[in-house]
Amino acid sequence: MKKVLPIMFALLLIPFSAFGQKLVEVTPSNDVLTLTTGESTYVDVIIKNNQPFTDTFSFSVFPSASSGVSVTPEKNVITVESNSEQTVRVYFSAQIDAPENLLKFSVLAKSLTTNAAGGCDIAVFTKRKTPIYISNITVNKYTFEPEEKLTVEISLTNLYPKTSYTYELQMFIKYGSSTVQEFDEHVLIRPSETVKVKNEYKFGKYERPGQYNIIVYLKDENGNIVSTREMSVTLLPIVKIPSNYTEKTTTIGFLSLTTTIVIKNDGNTVAPPFYLSEELPVIAKGMFSASIPPAKEEVRGGSIVYSWYIPYLAPGEAIVIKYQVSFLGLWLTLIIIGALTYFSYRYTFTATVVKTCKYEGAIKKDKEILVAIEVKNKTVREMNDVMLTDRVPAVVQVVEKFDTLPPKIKKSKGGTELVWNFGKLKPREERVVTYRIKPVMDIAGSLRLPAASLSYTGKKGLETVFSKSVLVQPK
Repeated sequence: MKKVLPIMFALLLIPFSAFGQKLVEVTPSNDVLTLTTGESTYVDVIIKNNQPFTDTFSFSVFPSASSGVSVTPEKNVITVESNSEQTVRVYFSAQIDAPENLLKFSVLAKSLTTNAAGGCDIAVFTKRKTPIYISNITVNKYTFEPEEKLTVEISLTNLYPKTSYTYELQMFIKYGSSTVQEFDEHVLIRPSETVKVKNEYKFGKYERPGQYNIIVYLKDENGNIVSTREMSVTLLPIVKIPSNYTEKTTTIGFLSLTTTIVIKNDGNTVAPPFYLSEELPVIAKGMFSASIPPAKEEVRGGSIVYSWYIPYLAPGEAIVIKYQVSFLGLWLTLIIIGALTYFSYRYTFTATVVKTCKYEGAIKKDKEILVAIEVKNKTVREMNDVMLTDRVPAVVQVVEKFDTLPPKIKKSKGGTELVWNFGKLKPREERVVTYRIKPVMDIAGSLRLPAASLSYTGKKGLETVFSKSVLVQPK
């Protein structure tokens, strides 16, 4: 509330100060401009805030474009302190074909918090630089190969409705600082007319590859340049063998692909050097061999390009390039992948038996050892006639008290056999059984318990898998 009262008091004072001076003054550095077509200029506009407080103003110019003249303010919002001023630059640009005209643009600075506003007018006189100018320049393409033709079309426009003009048109084709070709002619352009001039240039068979610049000048009767345009095209290097130089045969076998290329100069002059390029799938990179090693190789996306440098060939002289892509490594890779896939499947999608024991301290007579066996059906099919068998050596005896499914017990001189009949196991179903044993005497060393076995009827009939044996060591 304390901050609001001073502002309200200042607003009450505004009508009294308005009798002495404007609340907002907008003053251009120049209110009359002469703007040449095809060029730009600017005016600095001063916004003075005569209000007793800092204020923020919107800044605009109307219209923003008129008769080929566009206006761009440096800022659209400006904050000015009390009894201070700020400068905003306003840019004016005239198109090359803008008509000669006298235009008025209104500048307005308006407070965003009060009704205070100020403005001014700027008169812009557009003056035509020249009645004739280069309105467009086009080429038939932007990349060329040797012996292809470059066509340049130049459009010359006369904006004046009554007078004809004869201007000089010059066009240069340059490679670096060197002029390759020059065109020079005088062109008559009638009133309100656009004339199109075509120039053609054929690249030589051995022309240097790279960027060629096209520069066009339009000169008046006094030799002054009144309009200019510039663009560039690219001449590609020779990367393909001419078809009349090449004889190519390819044979495909079970273990390899063989290609033979014969390059012969059937002309009566020395053939220039060039590159022979062959494109193959990138997978062939490690399987490639050639009678003549390629000069370079380049990976392009999913392909690999091998290039051989073909030197000068005398008339009738021939060179033979033979390369081979061996499939042996590919076949070996496929076999290895297949084997790994098979064994991974067998390991992942099969029945498993894991036998563990829990025991601490020395192996003493009548001290119980807990044995656990986990059975899991990892296959995608149901297992039938599932039977788990484990054997206990004679140095220990089974404690016939079971926490899980009790087994059938069969004793013999060599030890004790435990058998659990699970019947069926569904896919991903698992079962765990436990039992206890105790030594019949003290055992000084370690005790190894034999592996358990799991038998079941599967896809291939009766199948059996085994756990690992378990070593009980004193701790």
